[in-house]
Amino acid sequence: MSEEPPDPNLRYPWQQAVFDALREYRPDQKHSKRIAANLAISERLRQRPQETLELLALQDAMRAMQIVFAEPEPKAESTQKKETA
Repeated sequence: MSEEPPDPNLRYPWQQAVFDALREYRPDQKHSKRIAANLAISERLRQRPQETLELLALQDAMRAMQIVFAEPEPKAESTQKKETA
């Protein structure tokens, strides 16, 4: 999953994939790391963890992934162009 040694500060195994995705800067690697992180989160949620702290960590990870990897919204036609035409 990761080329580097696991981060000893991470509490749950699935967090390594998320951490790797969030810190990836190489464009050719971002997509695959993002997919791996989303899969790690999904797989853990399917296992139905009972620990409240882990559930909160999963929610935080999902939110972070959504924010960091948000697709830019398509630009709407400017109303200023219509006014000047």
